Amino acid sequence: MKTEKEIVEAYLEALNHHDIDAVMSLYDDDTVFEIVDGDDITGKSALRPFQEFYNALNSQWHLFDYVSEPGQIVCQGTMQNDWTRALGLDEMHYPSIKITLRDGLITSMRPEASPESMKQVEQANEAFMSWAAKEKPEALAELMPDKFTYSKESALSLMTLLHEWQAVQA
Repeated sequence: MKTEKEIVEAYLEALNHHDIDAVMSLYDDDTVFEIVDGDDITGKSALRPFQEFYNALNSQWHLFDYVSEPGQIVCQGTMQNDWTRALGLDEMHYPSIKITLRDGLITSMRPEASPESMKQVEQANEAFMSWAAKEKPEALAELMPDKFTYSKESALSLMTLLHEWQAVQA
């Protein structure tokens, strides 16, 4: 049986190669993805659209400083993707990513972005959302009818709007 670190490294490799089936194969059916200051995603079937969203954004993760205990790994990480670059950010920093495992599968994950990264995202996103509400209200309403929904399609729509915003920023 693989060690916790080997499982996390296999997950990271699949994630960075955008192999959604390999990523999903490493989740327990009842996995909980904890989103700090947001709604948790519970269950493999609910988590798939979230993973497809980040795959469509060409996300790349780097994990380091692993601390492993039986059934758990805590590490640090960085992430960059098309969305962060479009917002003008080099990468997001995660000083704490807690991953719980059982029977060779990920049962929970809690990535916590640094306050600095969150502040940068909030500032850039506020400017983008203000522009989109004024200049592209129909597209914004289509993207977020009630609230934002993670999917490959929403990632592509978001990037279309972000590219339009970038063009007027130049």
